Amino acid sequence: MRKISIIWGCVVLFAFGNIASADFREHYELGQQYLYKSQYSSSIDEFKKALRINYLDSSARIGLVNAYLARGTYYANNAGNYNDAADDFRSALFYIKYYPKGNDVQNSYATATSALNSLNYCLKQLGFDYSADSRYHKADQLRTEGKFPAAIYELEQVVSNPKYKKTALAQIADMVRILGNNDRAADYYGEALKADPHNGPLLLRYARLLDKLGRQDEAVAQYNVALSESENDPEILYALERIYSKKLDASPKDPELNANIGAIKQKQGDYVNALAYYKKAEEYSATTSDINSRVNTRLNIGTLFQAQKNYTKALEVYKSILTEFPDNLNANLYTAQCLELSGETEKAIDAYEKVLSLDPTNSEIRQTITTLKRNSMTPEQLLAYIETNSQVDKSMIDMMYDYAVEYHKKNDTDNAIKFYRGVLKFNKNKADAYTNLALCYAEKNDYKSAKEILTTAKQRFPNNKIISETLADLNNAEILDSVNGAYEAYTAKDYNKAIQLYSAINPQTKDSLLGIAASYEGLQDTTNAITYYKKALNLEPNNANIAYSIGALYANKEDWYNAKSYLQKAVKLNPANKDAVSALADISKVTSQIQLQKGAELFNASNYEGALKAFNQAIIDDNTNSDAYYYRAMVYDAKNQRNLAINDYKKAIQYNPEQHIVNYLIAVDFDTLSQYKTALSFYQKFASKYQTDDEYLKYAKSRIKELAQYGN
Repeated sequence: MRKISIIWGCVVLFAFGNIASADFREHYELGQQYLYKSQYSSSIDEFKKALRINYLDSSARIGLVNAYLARGTYYANNAGNYNDAADDFRSALFYIKYYPKGNDVQNSYATATSALNSLNYCLKQLGFDYSADSRYHKADQLRTEGKFPAAIYELEQVVSNPKYKKTALAQIADMVRILGNNDRAADYYGEALKADPHNGPLLLRYARLLDKLGRQDEAVAQYNVALSESENDPEILYALERIYSKKLDASPKDPELNANIGAIKQKQGDYVNALAYYKKAEEYSATTSDINSRVNTRLNIGTLFQAQKNYTKALEVYKSILTEFPDNLNANLYTAQCLELSGETEKAIDAYEKVLSLDPTNSEIRQTITTLKRNSMTPEQLLAYIETNSQVDKSMIDMMYDYAVEYHKKNDTDNAIKFYRGVLKFNKNKADAYTNLALCYAEKNDYKSAKEILTTAKQRFPNNKIISETLADLNNAEILDSVNGAYEAYTAKDYNKAIQLYSAINPQTKDSLLGIAASYEGLQDTTNAITYYKKALNLEPNNANIAYSIGALYANKEDWYNAKSYLQKAVKLNPANKDAVSALADISKVTSQIQLQKGAELFNASNYEGALKAFNQAIIDDNTNSDAYYYRAMVYDAKNQRNLAINDYKKAIQYNPEQHIVNYLIAVDFDTLSQYKTALSFYQKFASKYQTDDEYLKYAKSRIKELAQYGN
């Protein structure tokens, strides 16, 4: 389906007005010619140049609007370039709605509606996201590309959003100023500063623009505000001096202007000229009835001496004011400051208290008095004084907290605790106070109180991560302290105390359980030692060392099979544990002998199956046990399993070559199997080694003679 073309319902109509200058006329007429020839980009450039020469000219602005609308229509209808088309419609809307003021905006309502419809059509084709975040980021992209009119349009769409209001208005003001419309830029700076009144750089840009526009009184006001947000910025001081000096040229005997320049000179550090201007201001104000002007001039002179650290002269000036006006707030305040700086603390406190009586809500003065009084008070007196004042001035609670932190940093935990508790008496919602108070108790090893405080805090602030983490840290610290104390008792061989301290740790840990086990070992209580080693192993089942310790204790109890079981586990977990490997080998030999003895008893009782099972286990436990092979062979002989018997007899003599009787038994079995040649060789081997002249030797010699025919 063919897409619907964008059709303009109306364009901006205008009358040809007076052209401001030859340059303006040249650019304006070129803009019109290019527009007529459909050379839209060139037309836009020329109209912009015309507006830079006369930014208030409506004809050039309307020509620029038409050029943007025409190019946007071409991009959309002919090139299918909805992205660039949208930027042109945005720019047109900026010059229709936001660049002009008053009636010029109202007269373009129809064109604005048509342009907005066209913009929305393009944005729909682009799948544009109309959210505030998206529009702000789009504006940022357009600003980076230098498309200021389009960027401003998008920023205008988010200025009502609290998230972007401050930055959007400031950026709009800067871009409108760059586009040359200083009047509208000043309006935007004013709006931006309503949203962000303490933005020093923004204040300074606004003041400069007002200065450039010749709005001197407004500029002075903004320069002064900007100065209050900076540290006597030289540029601001110079600008103010220039404005005041120009005014002073017209009114050289104006006391206020002289005083203002004196104040600037003082801020610049030019005290000589500052005093000269103050003197002039004082001289000229004497001829007027303006009492405030005279007092302010005297105050300025006093602050000049104060800045020079000439406190004696400053106090004389302030005294001259207070003699006539005893309740002058500034004179009393500056007097107190001079007395404090002069080291006259008691007089300074009295002076500050006079200031506080004149300005009872002044928290800063109340805190200053507290700071000065501190040196003459004990911590208890200071806390009581602050608590009393906290009832009428909540800012004193913050001061109390600051003192608590100060004591805490100095490791004066007792006083820190008093002040943190004082804070919580007045403000139970200060989470940091709970945390720090708990830490103070922990530093005194009073973990019970510390955890009680944090438990209360956690109930009040269930989502506070710091409180939860601190509580966990205190639990760990308490455990560590208990472990250290228990270990000290253990190393001192006070095993019962060590067991008591380790047992008090809750919840029990692997280390605490090992400590209890080791302490029971020290008491030679093997049974309890094994019990606690097993508990530790339950918590850490892959710990080879714990398994070895249990095995070793079972071995001490001669509980060989339990010993073997845990030693096998230890070796499996850590084959490199030489102690466990060696112990397991030793225990296996013991259990092998136990099974051997059991098998022998069963064999003697003619219980061949039971005996065979026992001898098998003996060989499993120790595959070098020659006696086990010997007795198992005898079982096989009893069961007429001669070949099996022969194999085991051979194993028996392999592991015990001195067991010569085995060769005789092998010979007999081969003889029985009619393997006479082999039987002969074993009879001969037996006879050559066997030293006892008994029936076995006699029989062997007899059979050797009888089987001699098989020798070759």
